[in-house]
Amino acid sequence: MVVALPCLAFDGFMADTTVEQVKTQAAILLVGFLFYIILGIVAKYFYIKYEQDVRDTLAMCTVFASTTFFGIPVVTALFAAGQTTLPANIFNIPYRVFLYSLGFIVMSKPVQGQLASAV
Repeated sequence: MVVALPCLAFDGFMADTTVEQVKTQAAILLVGFLFYIILGIVAKYFYIKYEQDVRDTLAMCTVFASTTFFGIPVVTALFAAGQTTLPANIFNIPYRVFLYSLGFIVMSKPVQGQLASAV
């Protein structure tokens, strides 16, 4: 696992490409980051009438809907599989970054009621 997993990841990025494709993929990556940042901010205010714990949970459910399991198969079914798989996976890189960092931080906070009862 120590050798094979990094080799598989490295091999996944080894493909013939052009400068134009790299520019397109970088734009998709940037749009993905902007999408998740903007959606994260909007989702917090969309559920403003709920208490903080419920608002955080609903916002995380809205922002981090499972694009891997639902989005990629839909995109692949609608468009040619070879042309959409790479851009869809590149768009999911910010999803993974925010899910495994921000999502973990927000969802691992102690519940406000539990904090008061623990003290």
